[in-house]
Amino acid sequence: WSIPGAGHYDECELYFDRLEDDVDLLDRSKGVYLGRARSYSYAKQNPNDFPIIRRKLQHLLDLGGEGDKAHRKLAIAPGEVGKIWPVKEPPLKGFPRSGLSMTQYLGCGWSMLSSYENPCHYPSDDLVFGSGIKFRILSEDSVEPTAKRHCNLEDEKFDVSNGRWVRHPYPDGSMCSPMDVDRSPAKFQYHRPFYHGRENATCWHREDLTKVATSCFESGCRFVTNHRWVTNLKRESKFFGMWQQYQCLYVPIGDKEIQRCIEKKKISNIELRGKSLKNVVDGYMAQKLRNIGMAEGVGTRSVYLDTLAMPHVLWHNSLAAYRQVLENGMPNVTEATGSKDEYYWISGFYCTSEREPHTRLDRSLQFSKMAYDILTPKGYKMLNAFDVTAAFTFDSDSQGDGLHISGPSIKVVVDKFFHHLCDGVLLEDS
Repeated sequence: WSIPGAGHYDECELYFDRLEDDVDLLDRSKGVYLGRARSYSYAKQNPNDFPIIRRKLQHLLDLGGEGDKAHRKLAIAPGEVGKIWPVKEPPLKGFPRSGLSMTQYLGCGWSMLSSYENPCHYPSDDLVFGSGIKFRILSEDSVEPTAKRHCNLEDEKFDVSNGRWVRHPYPDGSMCSPMDVDRSPAKFQYHRPFYHGRENATCWHREDLTKVATSCFESGCRFVTNHRWVTNLKRESKFFGMWQQYQCLYVPIGDKEIQRCIEKKKISNIELRGKSLKNVVDGYMAQKLRNIGMAEGVGTRSVYLDTLAMPHVLWHNSLAAYRQVLENGMPNVTEATGSKDEYYWISGFYCTSEREPHTRLDRSLQFSKMAYDILTPKGYKMLNAFDVTAAFTFDSDSQGDGLHISGPSIKVVVDKFFHHLCDGVLLEDS
C-alpha cells in the first residue's frame, strides 16, 4: 500500500512483504511502459527496472548516493531509512490493499499524484473492496414510498439512518430558472450553481457534475483532475437528485421559510467552525443565507455548525488524543447550563483515498461514532454526512483526493442543518 509522506521522498514510499498485482509502470522520460516481468519487492529489485525520474532525484544524495549511484528505490525494507510520518516513528509496512477491510483508494486519484507519473499505475486502484452486501438500483417509479413523518435527530444516528439517492426528472423552465454559475466570492472557489432562494427549494439540487470538483489547490493536482478515470455519473451535465430516507422525510426550505425561522427563534448569527471542510460547507451556506436578515436586539441566540476539524484529526490525532479533545475541549451546552445557543456538528465523510496517513474510511466512522457518544449528552447535535457522501465521494472529491467532498452531498448536509434547525418552528406555523 502507499503512504503519502511529508515531502522528504517525493510524497510516497511503498512497503511490501508480498506483491501479487500485475504491475506495469510508465517511464514518461522515454514514453514507454516498462513491462510486467519485473520484481517489485524490496528483497528482489533492480533500480534499473524503474522509471528514470524515480531514480535520479537530488534528495537521494542525503542517503549517501553519488551521481548515478543515487538510485531511487521503489520499494524499501521497513528499517532501511529513518522516515517519515509521524516524526521519529519508523516507516510502516503492509500487505496489498486487497486484503484490507477499509477503502484506501478508489479509481485513479490522489494515489497517482502521490506515487508515479501515470494514471492507474497500480491495478487495484480501479477495484472497490466492499463488504459484499448486495444492493438494488431502482428507478424512481419503483422506489418505495418515503414515510410521511419528518426526520428528527434520532434519524441521524449511524445505526438508524437508512437512505439512498433518488434521481428525479431534470426540471424545465416552468419550475426553475436556468442554471447559472454562482460567481460570488467564497473561501474555496469551486463550481456552484446559483441558488434562487425564492423558487422551489429543490431547484438548488440541480447539478452539472462535469464541473464539480475540478478546481485545484495543491501543486500537481492539475495533472490529475482531468486525466483520471471517471464514472458515468461524472459525465452528467444535468443531474437532479436528492438524498431520501426510507423511514422519514427531509423538507428542503427556501428564503421565506428560513427567514421565518430566523425571526421566530431570534437567531442573530450562524457561524461555521472547523478547518478545510468548513470552507467547503461555507460556500453553500452563504448561498442559503444570501437574502436572509438576522435577528437583532436582546434575547437573541447564535447557532454554530462545526466540522470538528475532520478529516485533519484523522491523521493528526490518535483515538485517545481525540477523545481528550472531545471530553475536555468541548463544553457542556445543554439547556441546563442556561445556554440558548444551538450547536450542530457534521460527521466525518466517506473517505475513498488515504491522501494523508491514517485518513481511512474506518477511522472516519470510528472518530464520528466516538464524537456522537461524547457530544450528544453535552447538547451537540450531529448531522450524518457519512451516509450521504458514500455514493458521491469519488465523483465529487475536490482535487481527486477522496476527502474534500463538494456538490450534491454538501447541499444535502446544509439542507439537513436547516431542517433540524427550523422544522419544529415551521410545523408550529402550519
